[in-house]
Amino acid sequence: SNGRYDRERIKERNEIPHIIPRPKYAPLISILVAKLSQLTSYPLIWVAVLLPAFLGPLLAIPLYLIGRFFGGAIMGLSGAVLGVFSPYYVLRSGLGWNDTDILIVTFLFSLTYCFLYFSKCKTGHGKIWLGAALSVFTLFIWWWHTAAPQVTIIFLFLVFVAGVYPKLKEKIDLL
Repeated sequence: SNGRYDRERIKERNEIPHIIPRPKYAPLISILVAKLSQLTSYPLIWVAVLLPAFLGPLLAIPLYLIGRFFGGAIMGLSGAVLGVFSPYYVLRSGLGWNDTDILIVTFLFSLTYCFLYFSKCKTGHGKIWLGAALSVFTLFIWWWHTAAPQVTIIFLFLVFVAGVYPKLKEKIDLL
C-alpha cells in the first residue's frame, strides 16, 4: 500500500491451506511488474496482463542457441519456432497469465546453454560461461522463489554433468 514490499503482511485468502511465510525479498516477477508500471504509468493490472506476451517469446533465444550448438542455424530456428509456438506454451505465456511459468522454461534452457559452452571450453572462457550460468541461476531462483531447492538441484545436476562429461568423454575416446 505504501509502495514497499512488506514481508509481514499476510493475505490469508491467498495462503490456503497454510499461511506460508513470505520471502525476505520481493519476488522478481513482482518487482518487474511494479517497475514497469512505474516507468510506463500503466496500472499494475495492465502491466500484469500484458507482460506474459512480451516475456514468453524470450524462450526463442536459448532454444535457438541450443539448436545452433547441435545442428546449425536451421536447427536453432526450428527449435525456437517449435518451442515458442507449441500450444501449451502459447497458452501459458498468453495475455493475462502472469505467473512464474512465463520464464521458468527460458531460465532452464538458458542454464543448459551456458553449461554446454562451459563444458566445451578448454581455455579461460569457461569461467565466463560459468559466471553466466551463476547469473542465470540467481535470476532463476529470484524468479521462482517458491522452488529454490528444485532450482538448486537442477543447477547442481548441470554443474555435475558439465564438470564430469568432458572427462568421461576423454576416457571413452581413449578406449
